[in-house]
Amino acid sequence: LSGLASIDIPKNVNSIESNVFESCSKLEAIHVSEENKYYMANEGVLLSKGDRALLIACPCNKKGMYSIPYGVTSIIERA
Repeated sequence: LSGLASIDIPKNVNSIESNVFESCSKLEAIHVSEENKYYMANEGVLLSKGDRALLIACPCNKKGMYSIPYGVTSIIERA
């Protein structure tokens, strides 16, 4: 996993552990199927879908600046 630059989360994933990407030191972006009912990506960052209130993971090697979207009220530890 440490060599992954990006990851695609398919539509049928309904649970992701909070530290699942922790060892992915080269991860630049997370992509989520638009058909996924639980998760979404915003500029390569993983968020809860629906209320978009939870920031779940920001890739360790994400390039550039990232502005947390309006409506995010919680950020998972080590996100």
